[in-house]
Amino acid sequence: MRGEWIRRSEAGTSVVFVHGILSSGETCWRHENGSYWPELLKNEAALGSLGIYVFTYETGIFSGSYCLSDIVDALKEHTQVDKVLKSERLIFVCHSMGGIVVRKFLVERASDLIEEEKEIGLFLVASPSLGSDYANWLKPLAQLFGNAQADALRFVQGNYWLNDLDRQFSNLKDAGKLRMKGKELIEDKFVVLEKLWQTQVVEPFSGRRYFGESFKVPMSNHFSIAKPENKDAIQHRLLCRFIEDGVVPKPKIYISYTWLNEKNDKGEWKRVPDKRAFELAERLRKNGFDSRLDIYSKDSHHGFEPPHRNPGDRRDPWIIWAEEQIRDADCVLLICIPEYVASDPDSGESTGEWWSWHLLNDNSKFNKEGLPVMRENRRPALWWDWHCIAKTLEAKPEKFIPVGFGYYNSQNVPAFVRGATYYDVESMNEFEGLCRRIKSECQKPHSQ
Repeated sequence: MRGEWIRRSEAGTSVVFVHGILSSGETCWRHENGSYWPELLKNEAALGSLGIYVFTYETGIFSGSYCLSDIVDALKEHTQVDKVLKSERLIFVCHSMGGIVVRKFLVERASDLIEEEKEIGLFLVASPSLGSDYANWLKPLAQLFGNAQADALRFVQGNYWLNDLDRQFSNLKDAGKLRMKGKELIEDKFVVLEKLWQTQVVEPFSGRRYFGESFKVPMSNHFSIAKPENKDAIQHRLLCRFIEDGVVPKPKIYISYTWLNEKNDKGEWKRVPDKRAFELAERLRKNGFDSRLDIYSKDSHHGFEPPHRNPGDRRDPWIIWAEEQIRDADCVLLICIPEYVASDPDSGESTGEWWSWHLLNDNSKFNKEGLPVMRENRRPALWWDWHCIAKTLEAKPEKFIPVGFGYYNSQNVPAFVRGATYYDVESMNEFEGLCRRIKSECQKPHSQ
């Protein structure tokens, strides 16, 4: 029982190989010529940042009462201890019973995976949804040696455990709360074993139940389908495309807003985040968007962390953070309220104070502490947002969307985005229109 990193993830995506019954993480994926599927994946130059992890569990004729629930528990513990579950995107490559193990894992861990906003890919290789004739053939061995795994896998109408898992997983997938996509490969040929067993171990109706466009791998049987001969084997090429296509990404939304002056319990004025900005970000997340704002990182919400200073870079880490957020976002929402536009006496006009600062070269924008040079006593953070927005505004004007709380008022909107469609997020109709607008913008190609 073990998990092994072939290569650790560098970009938030990890592939987890899970073998089937009477197999192992070594024998399941290795071709007779020595090719090893996890290594073939590792050698793909285009997937160089991909994490690759092989999980091996106890299975065999003498595994006795060690059942599928025990395997699921082991998968959970190993992937936690080895920090596989730290990855934002998990792609499970499952052969045979390995697919049942992972489906049960997803059902049991659904609440945590949804809360942590994981993206799941399920690449099923000759994996039964309702059991397998392979386990029916093993029934005498299961009875002789007390093998709980083969007994649970048997394809019979009375297998209530497996039928219940099938229903639970189907419900989880159809609910759409866990972001998941899948691909199913089906074996082609009979397995012939001393003329006693000449059938497909996983029949097509069982091996292509959950996801559309399944693929029958030519000339493959139940075992060879998991052992690609080389990088040109169709099952390997399909896996690479599956990984590259990815789970449909959530649109990234950055929210630019200003902190407000508010009295505390002692009557002292303090700068505090605008609660309405946080509420808008949460509302967008519930509608399927990857919203971001400074308070998420400041207070470590949704797995975000505060930025750290980069060695050799004198700029304040929050300034670098804001620049990256605006650059990488699919859309930027500007919360246009009087306090937002009032950060510049000239309201963002091209003849004003902020614009003059914006035109300075970057070295002139910072003092020796790495903070932006501004007029005395001015809060600089929002100006840096505007600076980053203005740098990309001409190339991508549709990316920047003014929003607010109430009817449109041009005096609350910075000059450089006036004329863009404004959305009152307190109106349900306009909020829904904003969501449609964001999805539409994310379907357009944006040059970086």
